[in-house]
Amino acid sequence: AIRGLLARVEGETQHLGRQTASLAGSLRSSTVRGAWGEVQLRRVLEQAGMERHADFLEQGGLGAAVGADRSGRPDVVVRLPDGRRVVIDAKAPLDRYLDAANCDDDAERTRLHGEHAKSVAGHVAALSKRDYQSLVDGALDLVVMFLPGDAYLAAAASAQPSLVEDAWSKGIVLASPSTLLGFLRGVALGWREQRIAEQAEEIA
Repeated sequence: AIRGLLARVEGETQHLGRQTASLAGSLRSSTVRGAWGEVQLRRVLEQAGMERHADFLEQGGLGAAVGADRSGRPDVVVRLPDGRRVVIDAKAPLDRYLDAANCDDDAERTRLHGEHAKSVAGHVAALSKRDYQSLVDGALDLVVMFLPGDAYLAAAASAQPSLVEDAWSKGIVLASPSTLLGFLRGVALGWREQRIAEQAEEIA
């Protein structure tokens, strides 16, 4: 019975290893990684209590919210109660982090985390050059760069301690799911308070 149990455990472990390798390989594709990042971002938006098309617009539904030039269209635009908008980008680079996760050598893992931080900083620089204020009506002069896991941001910030401050100086806010959730819940609360005020005014 023990031999049979161990055989099943070994088979399940091998199956899990193949699935993990397949997932890691898929995430190396920029298209797959971008789609996965957008799904993670949508989950955070929904967990914050925000409603699609009402409180935020995704890339496919931006329509008149963006200007005539459709190049560089943002992944998500969050509407604020005062008519302003916040642009969120979900295309974070993860290749070097995935390499580090599969590395058994501590020194090599540290080096790869440093490369991961450089890749994140490079994407920050690219985002800072996009003029979302002219592309998105009412956009704030900052862009939220979403990393789809807390570990991705933590590893980059640990390898390059000034990363978050450097990004902020360029008008880019680095956000993981947990940090973005807090911000979005504040926005959702603002929307609820405004709707209550509008209803009270209508009743009056």
